[in-house]
Amino acid sequence: MSSPHDALFKHVFAAPSHAAARLRALLPAALAAELDWSTLHLLAPSVVDNRLSEIHCDLVFAVRIRGSTSEVVFGWEHRSQRKRLERWTMFRYVVRLQEQLRDPSTERVPLVIAVVTSHGHRPARGASDLAAAIARGPLRGAAWRAARRLLPSLRRIDDDLVSRTEEQLREQTSDPVATLAVLCLRTLPKAPEPLVALSRWRDLLFAVQDLEPDGASLSPFLRYTLLTTHVPAEGLAQLMQDLLGDRAMKTTLSTGERLIQEGFSRGKLEGKLEGKAEGKLEGKAEGKAEGKLEGKAEGAIEGRRSSLLEALHYRFGPVSADVEQRIAEATEADLRTWLARIFTAATLDQLFGE
Repeated sequence: MSSPHDALFKHVFAAPSHAAARLRALLPAALAAELDWSTLHLLAPSVVDNRLSEIHCDLVFAVRIRGSTSEVVFGWEHRSQRKRLERWTMFRYVVRLQEQLRDPSTERVPLVIAVVTSHGHRPARGASDLAAAIARGPLRGAAWRAARRLLPSLRRIDDDLVSRTEEQLREQTSDPVATLAVLCLRTLPKAPEPLVALSRWRDLLFAVQDLEPDGASLSPFLRYTLLTTHVPAEGLAQLMQDLLGDRAMKTTLSTGERLIQEGFSRGKLEGKLEGKAEGKLEGKAEGKAEGKLEGKAEGAIEGRRSSLLEALHYRFGPVSADVEQRIAEATEADLRTWLARIFTAATLDQLFGE
């Protein structure tokens, strides 16, 4: 299951118009001006390396060079936290993608540009140039410069949202959806006052809401807010009403209700799968019919426990051993009650009714 961060990133930037706005802002102006952004289109995000293992990138786009049939390709990765060997994964992906897109008649490969958008709690570190990551040992001065000229030149664009201010991110593009997305990713998960941040973005929220008559275009951003902050649905709905009117309030409440329903549905599915397996095992010893019934009931409860723990992690961060124990010992009625409160409770005490 993808994280809320990945879900928002892919929802927004899989759309070529929003992707074009962000990518154009990240490229050097001289290069961006030579690309026909109206031709930007998605490619398959996976390639296979020579060991037959699949390498996956979040988004892959191609865009025509003006006055030509040649294309520039972007391998675009999203990171909510730093990962070991990330630079090598991206460089390997670029090479494999070039091999896959090679023109067999000319043996030429396309220009592939790696882009990594990150928004961890600290600015991203590490070399964006492959040569800068090489262990050079005692080589220094002229010797290292000579050696470096012999290395492949392969760089990536580090789109580090944390290293930029809100004002700088706003200035990069006039696309309200793309701008609101990067602001949400950068700010909301760690904002001490998420509602204050959203209030600063009223102009963007208003512009996004007006993209669709029913205001549904706001829903992905409201969903992200509910999943990554401690803001209850009622509090977010009240703010949306104050900032944007009744339509935004209704969209917020319906988004919260859908999240609750998804939790129940996921628990039901997990319960069926676990119940089927457990029911078969118990059925051999105590009777097939009775075993299936007991297995389904117990599986449904375990599914709700799993859904509640996952939702708690998204809303409040890692849960303590005491909370895990309480959920493990809870009755089905308790689990139903707590799941119904998960997006309206501002604290764990409110969730558990204390």
